[in-house]
Amino acid sequence: AGRGFAVVADEVRKLAEKTMTATKEVEKSIREIQDGSQHAVASMQETEARVAASTEATHKAGESLERIMARIREVNSQVSQIATAAEQQSAAAEEINRNIEVIAHVAAEADEGAGQTAQATRELAELANSLLTLATTFAQRQSNAVHLRESSGNMKGILPKLMQEFIKDQYGEAVYEAMQEDMGHPTFLPTQNYPDQVLRQMAELAAQKAGKTVKDVFLVLGRYTIKGFHKHYPRYFKGDTLKEFYLTMNDTHARLTKDMPGLMPPRFTYEDKGNRLVMTYMSKRGYPEYYEGILRGAAEFFKEPVEITVSYNDPHTVRAEIVFRSPQKGPKALGA
Repeated sequence: AGRGFAVVADEVRKLAEKTMTATKEVEKSIREIQDGSQHAVASMQETEARVAASTEATHKAGESLERIMARIREVNSQVSQIATAAEQQSAAAEEINRNIEVIAHVAAEADEGAGQTAQATRELAELANSLLTLATTFAQRQSNAVHLRESSGNMKGILPKLMQEFIKDQYGEAVYEAMQEDMGHPTFLPTQNYPDQVLRQMAELAAQKAGKTVKDVFLVLGRYTIKGFHKHYPRYFKGDTLKEFYLTMNDTHARLTKDMPGLMPPRFTYEDKGNRLVMTYMSKRGYPEYYEGILRGAAEFFKEPVEITVSYNDPHTVRAEIVFRSPQKGPKALGA
């Protein structure tokens, strides 16, 4: 009886174990079913969202198709306009061809006219040469009647002519006429030669009749020369600053000599020390006061503040020390 009970108990235990195992499997299956249900719900929601997105995309595709159709209609309209414009351009091209023929005809006539103009220019040049010859002859004949101070050197008529204008403008018609009367009413031609002391002769006469000193006349003449030369010969004004103008005076005179052979301009040497420039003027004909006037006139013309100290070594050599109050470029090595 005891053995039978033990067998039954063992069977009961095994059955209980199987029951527990089955229960766990059922529990596991339930969890898997729950997980599957949740995945199914999520998939359904995702599917719903995709369906909604597809519906929206379909709607947008419909709108895009409508826009495409509208654009196609616009393109068709533009094609029609282009075709019309092409016809108009074809007509315009024909008109251009006709105009080209007219222009060619006019050009041929212009070429013929250019030949006639060239011939007229040559005739005018010959006439100008004839007039120059007559003027030179007149000046030579007149020189016998005028009273110009004799000297060993010559100068072109540029400065004497400028001096006449200066005296008339600065001291008035009466002083000018009185000077001209004393000199025999000379006429100065820029390209002709005259005694190189005529400028001092004119300055002395003007100073005497205007109650000035000769130095005063030359100083003011120098200032006047800067303005006059800039007006009549602007191409000779080199440099954007006063210092550059001073440093290129030799170059300016070289260009003048090239354009007007026979000139005997002064020479300059330089000591460039930045804000201080030493210029030495050398001229066989003198006129140191005139040189000082040009230096001061240039400073006024360029409107630059400077201090100019002039030392008259002799009638033919002048040393000028110029101090610039505004910053200048570094020194340059310039010589005679």
